[in-house]
Amino acid sequence: MLEAILGALAAEPINVIVAIGRDQDPGRFGPQPDHVRLEAYVPQPLLLAHCDAFVTHGGFNSVKEALSSAVPMVVVPISADQPYSAERCVDLGVARTLGPDDRTPDRIREAVRQVLAEPSYRTNARAFQAAMMALPGPEEMVELLESYGLLPGPDWLVSPRSAPGLRRGARWASRFITSMSR
Repeated sequence: MLEAILGALAAEPINVIVAIGRDQDPGRFGPQPDHVRLEAYVPQPLLLAHCDAFVTHGGFNSVKEALSSAVPMVVVPISADQPYSAERCVDLGVARTLGPDDRTPDRIREAVRQVLAEPSYRTNARAFQAAMMALPGPEEMVELLESYGLLPGPDWLVSPRSAPGLRRGARWASRFITSMSR
């Protein structure tokens, strides 16, 4: 897949950053033009703030982070929740998607060009970002869950009597809720 993306975008007049994974040798992909950077790891949320488009597999976090930054996408789903995420992104008008038979440099290039050229993708991504930002924050969520009796009360996160699993789950839920509210 990475080779197809590089083949699609290496000759385009755009800056391209490709996260290849920490276990990959950049030399495997051969020499790249100056506007293409191969990186083992990229802190995605920091980079997305400066992107006009995002080619992604469509995992939950990638989609959430792209929409949090109002970045339209080209989604190339592989497995798990990715096909569903891709379908929803298309339905929302924030992405193009490519199926298994469309994972060629020509199709990827065409999809990226369309997402960059058609303003509705960015407009829809901004609208979705605004809707996300209008959602209640973590404090309101905790109060709501407590009001429905779904949380034991205000001391449940720090009580020494809490089960370790509950404390771990609470920390995870707090981080998740906080990341969703940004």
